[in-house]
Amino acid sequence: MIKHCAFILMGLMAFVSLSFAQLLPSAYSCSRVDLYKPPLRREDCRDSLNLFPVPNGDNVIYLGSGNWRGCGSCKVTIYNRGSRESRVTAPKGWAATAVHQAFDHCEGKPGSATIGDDGKIIAKIDYGNSGQGDCPP
Repeated sequence: MIKHCAFILMGLMAFVSLSFAQLLPSAYSCSRVDLYKPPLRREDCRDSLNLFPVPNGDNVIYLGSGNWRGCGSCKVTIYNRGSRESRVTAPKGWAATAVHQAFDHCEGKPGSATIGDDGKIIAKIDYGNSGQGDCPP
């Protein structure tokens, strides 16, 4: 009985750990810092990402050649190098992970992260216009 319970518990733990496994970026690139620009704010990068259309709640729509959204100190560009399609979607979770991992890896400075398995996307964070013009409420 104890062996049976231990086996079930181990299986449950394995299932839970696999369920929470997260796809992480495979490549990073950090850009030069512009000393005349204010530092990027994580909240502005998050809000910029939230400006991308997400029609069904799961996928971010972007142009294959890249398009951007900006809010405050941060501008987020999402693109797919080599994509011939004009309108592409990617899981919003991939884009969010790439944006936050680029922010962490580049220590809050401009940079990018590549993420994905089949349809890789690149999320680039850069200096915004420092205004709050198009930021979500």
